Amino acid sequence: MNDLLTELCHGVIVANPRKLRIAKTDDREMRRHLVQCAQQMLGPFGKDSDLRRWGLALAERGGQSPKKKAMIAVARKLAVLLHTFWKTGQVYGPLRMAERAANRKAPVASPTSESVPA
Repeated sequence: MNDLLTELCHGVIVANPRKLRIAKTDDREMRRHLVQCAQQMLGPFGKDSDLRRWGLALAERGGQSPKKKAMIAVARKLAVLLHTFWKTGQVYGPLRMAERAANRKAPVASPTSESVPA
């Protein structure tokens, strides 16, 4: 997912994606809706998703106004995800990364002597 953050909508690769922002020259309505969605996701009534978990972890790290920065970061990441899904036609899986991690940690069932036919 971090690879998606390095490419802007204009197709320009940026060396440091952390310096990117939701520009104030962009559409005001779009920016407002993205921030409102991020507020809903990070609030107490937000549904569980990888993006919510990432944003809450970012808010817990601390620093100057961590919740505001996490909200803007989630809004920006949401914009990149929506654009990527729109371009590629992928389907959104809210807990895709959590499911992958669970599959990696799950033990592989080994055949036992009981399951072998005699």
